[in-house]
Amino acid sequence: MVVAWVVQPPLRRDWHNLDLFILLFLPNLFYHLILFVML
Repeated sequence: MVVAWVVQPPLRRDWHNLDLFILLFLPNLFYHLILFVML
C-alpha cells in the first residue's frame, strides 16, 4: 500500500498527460475516419 502510494503521484501525472493526448487526438482521428468513410 505504501509503495503504491509513493509510486502513484508520478504515474498519475503521466496518465493525466496521456488522457489529455487521447482527448485531443482521438476525436481528430475519428473525424478523419468518418470523412474517409463518407467519401
